Amino acid sequence: MRTVFVDSELGYGIAVAPKTGTLSIIRMLFEMRCGHPPEPGETEWLEELGMAHPASEAFAAGIPMIAVHRDPYERIRSAYQHRVVREGEAPARSFRAFCERLDYYRGYPSIAWHTDAQTHWLGDSAEPYAAVLTLEQLDQLPAVVSGLIGRPVPAMGRAHRMDEKPEWEEGLQGMLAPWVAGDLRAGWNGKTSRGLPEGAAR
Repeated sequence: MRTVFVDSELGYGIAVAPKTGTLSIIRMLFEMRCGHPPEPGETEWLEELGMAHPASEAFAAGIPMIAVHRDPYERIRSAYQHRVVREGEAPARSFRAFCERLDYYRGYPSIAWHTDAQTHWLGDSAEPYAAVLTLEQLDQLPAVVSGLIGRPVPAMGRAHRMDEKPEWEEGLQGMLAPWVAGDLRAGWNGKTSRGLPEGAAR
């Protein structure tokens, strides 16, 4: 799955890290192109639409890009709940053990994919982006895209939410500090936003 989507025909792109609403965004992009919501498996991650290529190419071509990001600590917690608890893709251990041994758990490809820093996907700065949204602002993405391309965009539905997450016990975020430091320096902190429609929640 690629997480940079560029539509050269309409002249915009979206960059997003895994665990940051990717499936919801894919569904919106598919409906924009095909005129109907996708059936299960129909999107094939949009490869058939020719929309995925590196963000650096879009910036070089002058295509305005939108970034979506999330609190990096919450991304890691969500990855644990998704990949370890729900999918059982690694030995079941407590969230504390997961935080203590994240380097070990990242030996599992799906967990590495979901815990790679957002800088890996979005770059080291928010400055090149025409708009920056947090995960909590994801429902504003259609309006932002519409403002860039000058036409209506389908409303966005959330693909799924995981409400049952482990508690942040004392010391856990300190264990994860080295893993999230780059994201926090770059502004991928779940709070940075700009370029939203006037009156949108910030």
